[in-house]
Parts: sequence; structure tokens; C-alpha cells
Amino acid sequence: MSTLFNVITALGSLGTFIGAVLAVVAVVKVAKEVRFKPEKLYGKEAEEKYDEMLKRIPEKAPGSFGAQEYKGGNKATPQFEVERFWFDKLTMPAEWKAFTRTVRYYYEDGEKKMVRVWRL
Repeated sequence: MSTLFNVITALGSLGTFIGAVLAVVAVVKVAKEVRFKPEKLYGKEAEEKYDEMLKRIPEKAPGSFGAQEYKGGNKATPQFEVERFWFDKLTMPAEWKAFTRTVRYYYEDGEKKMVRVWRL
């Protein structure tokens, strides 16, 4: 009887250990996918953030898209936005899977509203 009790206790301990390891793996996986609050800055703060970003990340970085004319709705300029990047394996190339953020900088170039986009 004592041997059976020891075997059951050992199996329970082993199951608990395996469950704890799986829980740690799940927490790490979820931590990578945690949504962060999008950031929007306007005016002087946007320009400062853009200049700071250019010091760290070159304009021609791998996830960079050149300046394009913005043809959407009303946008205050200058404006700096940071959002979570959601990868869609059906419509996006596999190399984009490593990106986690989308950064947009809206500014005026003469009469045109322009936008620069980075995927980081």
C-alpha cells in the first residue's frame, strides 16, 4: 500500500512540474503578443520624436517605406504615430513576421501632406 501511495505521489509531482513548465512557456508566448498602447504625438513633440528615431534607425532601413503623398482624411501635421503591427501570413511576406511595430510620420511638403512609414 505504501508503494502504491509513493508511485501516485511521484506521478502527481511529475504532472505538476510538467504543468508548471507549460505554464511558463505559455506566459512567455503571451508576453510577446501583449498589446501596447498606441502613441500619437503632435507638433514640436512629433518633430523631436521623429528626429530622435532617425538617429537610431536609418531612413533606408529594411522595413522602411519612402515618403508618399497622404491621400486619406484630415491629419494634423506634423504627427508621429506608433502602433502594434499585426502579421497576416496569408497576405504578407514571411520576412515581415519579425516586425512588431508600425511607425508613421505625417508632415507637410509644400501644399501636400506626406507620410513616411517604418515597420520595426
